Amino acid sequence: MKYLKALALILVALSLFVFAALAVDQERISLRFLSWQSPQLSAFWWLLIALVIGLSLGMSYGAWLNIRLRFANRRLQKAVDQVQQQSLRQTKPGKRGKSEASQIEAQPQTPPDPSTPAAMLTAAAESGARNQVTSAHSAKHST
Repeated sequence: MKYLKALALILVALSLFVFAALAVDQERISLRFLSWQSPQLSAFWWLLIALVIGLSLGMSYGAWLNIRLRFANRRLQKAVDQVQQQSLRQTKPGKRGKSEASQIEAQPQTPPDPSTPAAMLTAAAESGARNQVTSAHSAKHST
């Protein structure tokens, strides 16, 4: 995290230096694209316009990506919750009689088919939990 802060500080300082140097240069230029020609402005204003457009496009793309990933995460979380509820219903005998519960326990359990969506979600949730534990463990020991 220290490196990111240092890099951000260096980039801000470099940007300020470039903009200060360009603000002093007041030579007017015009941009030409095919047959279109822009009005004459100093190079500072053209770079500032490009910076603002780039920042706004980057932020809007980031927001769009964030919203898309949040919806996907919400959809997957609902699916995981449904799978967990189904597995709880299957493991709890509930209000059944003792004979029904003992018959269920006596039946051999077959492993779930790994190609079903419920099994894939369960495997993904378990591997995600393992990855979080290992990343937390490695982060704890790396500092």
